[in-house]
Amino acid sequence: MTILKKFICKHPIRRMHAMIIKIKQLVKKSFRYKIILLVVLMVMLPLLLFGAYLSHFVYNNLLTQNLSRELKIPLNQVTESIIPKYRIIDNSFNLFLSNQRIRSNLLKLNRESQTDALKLETRSDIESQLKNSVIHNYGWNSGLLKSIFVFENEDNFFYLHQDYDAGENFIADHINLYKNFEHRSTNRTTILSSKENNTINFIRNIKPLLSDETIGTLVLTISESELNNKLIASLKDKNTIAFIIDKDNTIIYHTDSYKIGSTFKIKGSLFKITNSNKPYNYNNKTYYVASQNVKDLGLTSIIMVPTNEITSTSIMKKYTFTIFTTIFLALLISFYATTNITKPFKDLIKHIEKVTYEDFKLRMPQYDYVEFNQVSLTFNKLLDEIESLFNEVYKKQILLKESELKSLQAQINPHFIFNVLETISWEAKMSGNNNITVMVHSLGELLRSNFTFSNQEKIKIEEELKYVNFYLELQNIRFGDKISVHIDIDDENLLNLLIPKLALQTIVENAVVHGLENKIGNGSLEINIYTEDNLVHLVITDNGIGFDTLKLNEHLANVSDSNYSTQHIGLTNVNQRIKLYYGDLYGIHVYSKIGQGTKVSIKIPIDRGQV
Repeated sequence: MTILKKFICKHPIRRMHAMIIKIKQLVKKSFRYKIILLVVLMVMLPLLLFGAYLSHFVYNNLLTQNLSRELKIPLNQVTESIIPKYRIIDNSFNLFLSNQRIRSNLLKLNRESQTDALKLETRSDIESQLKNSVIHNYGWNSGLLKSIFVFENEDNFFYLHQDYDAGENFIADHINLYKNFEHRSTNRTTILSSKENNTINFIRNIKPLLSDETIGTLVLTISESELNNKLIASLKDKNTIAFIIDKDNTIIYHTDSYKIGSTFKIKGSLFKITNSNKPYNYNNKTYYVASQNVKDLGLTSIIMVPTNEITSTSIMKKYTFTIFTTIFLALLISFYATTNITKPFKDLIKHIEKVTYEDFKLRMPQYDYVEFNQVSLTFNKLLDEIESLFNEVYKKQILLKESELKSLQAQINPHFIFNVLETISWEAKMSGNNNITVMVHSLGELLRSNFTFSNQEKIKIEEELKYVNFYLELQNIRFGDKISVHIDIDDENLLNLLIPKLALQTIVENAVVHGLENKIGNGSLEINIYTEDNLVHLVITDNGIGFDTLKLNEHLANVSDSNYSTQHIGLTNVNQRIKLYYGDLYGIHVYSKIGQGTKVSIKIPIDRGQV
């Protein structure tokens, strides 16, 4: 087990060691990588020294500056965000407590016999006064105040809610709040939070102007979400504690809403170190502390930021990020510059590798540097010569194959074949078999035409159509009336133009064998010959079974693609011969949809040359 642990520990080290050796070998053998490494090192070393200087000599000054910023700015933001809302609540208290009619109605309820008529009268008047009072109250109109409750006792109360209907749970919660506050004789505002409704409740006794008697209780309710904005959320994310206390050390606001309304227990050293650079220990954690007094309200805002947030997050992350970003950008620029300068080396190797795959159409671009541009011109010239030699060899191979084919043809005695076919034809006539007679005649004409034009690579369209007709006669005997044929020639003068031998017959044969033979029901075959833009178009259309032509058309467009395996050998052969005779701009394109048929288009220049 111990041996296994040692192997696991050493294995990553061995892999890293092997990687370092491999990089050394690559740099040692590659001139390009040596230049890149040299430039990167020249840029990196000064920047690393500069970064070390910043970290060692500037850190303490940055800490002092950042400490002030990280404490005072959030403190001011908390004060400016929370205190105005407490001012609004305090002004709202003054508005409702100073309402003479609300007080007089509460006095009636406290001192007179509470008849149903009195209760109805006071309820109508108090609720009317509440509605009239909030018309111009900013706290209510802005949505800060969620509800206003006036309690005469727990059974007799009056309220106004933003949603009109407060709901039974909300009312029950306020009755419980009143019960908890009922026997307090304080003239100050009491703050109680309600976890059930996520609200903060501000409670104060209602008293006559010239008496200390409590005649009712006023409860202003706000939602916790009104105090918790994006700033408070960001403070919580940083584990920062922000709170506001009154003169009695009662927490009237805290980032932890559960502590609102409780008393903050202050250690003697807190205010001594406030707004200093000395840390303060609170709940076994170390904080930097800052405070701000709001004298007119008798409140104090306090913020406590963890020391690790001040040092690591605010300073180390910020300046480390700046240093490393600078280094990274410098490395990126230097790497880009060196790779751009040495790019021709990579291009040259890349082009040489592609040439090994017989791709002679690639050419190196021109460069701004004279030396590299000379290399590019020389390489491109070399490729031109190689491509020329390759095409010459390719044509010679075609001619060699043609000569071999002619040699094989010459070994067959044409007269012997025709005599045999003539004998078969007479035997068929004697036996009354007209189909065999027609088939032997058509086959004989095909062979006769082949021998007649065996030394010609191009023939007239008229002669090619004879091949096609002889072939279709044989197929009609085979299939009966299954295949209908229509030939349309735009101009009779087209019949004298030249096309590669067997080009049309091969396509027609493909249409019959691969398209119409397997079709269920009758089939049709159309041959259209016309000229357009000084080009001859021969279009063969069938309504056969069709097939997927994507790979076939890609192969037909790229004559140098020798890896494509297809059953359409005839199409490929005709296409290659057309491109060889007339150039890469001409050839065959196939349009087909499975189940709908196929259209083969042959495009060649007008050829009136010698046959």
